[in-house]
Amino acid sequence: MTMSEGPGPIDPRLRDALRAVAEADDERGAAASVETALRAELRARRDTRERRRQMVWLAAAAAIVMAVTAARWGWVSEPRQGTSITATVATQAPDAIPADFLPLAYAAVPVRSGQIVQMVVPAAAMESFGLAPFGGSDAVAADVFVGEDGLARAVRFSPLRPKELAQ
Repeated sequence: MTMSEGPGPIDPRLRDALRAVAEADDERGAAASVETALRAELRARRDTRERRRQMVWLAAAAAIVMAVTAARWGWVSEPRQGTSITATVATQAPDAIPADFLPLAYAAVPVRSGQIVQMVVPAAAMESFGLAPFGGSDAVAADVFVGEDGLARAVRFSPLRPKELAQ
């Protein structure tokens, strides 16, 4: 016998007995405890899936926040290539000459090139950085680093030389 021919003749008594069992099962249904257990299991699986989905979204959000924060900190705090501006803390002795440039308001703006402009400024400019004027003079020399866009990025103070006093 092949599959296309189908099963052979079924005994009518067997067919009737199988039908009776099927009808009895349909009328009876599942026990209440089985139904309750199945519903509880389905709820638990659904809750687990939802929690897993929430954890994935929270992890993704945390990764985005960390990436944005890292990019922002890297952009602001890392010195740009081609610059030599270094920040110093203004806790120096009154007569000490700061050798490094002090950052100004636009020090975090990227710069590729610039120039140093020398000028004479009032001693109060040093005081605004928390530094004492040199030797009690009213004016000091300032080297100002100016970027290619015209923004002043940093300043370095030094005492006036006799040649600068004459001007």
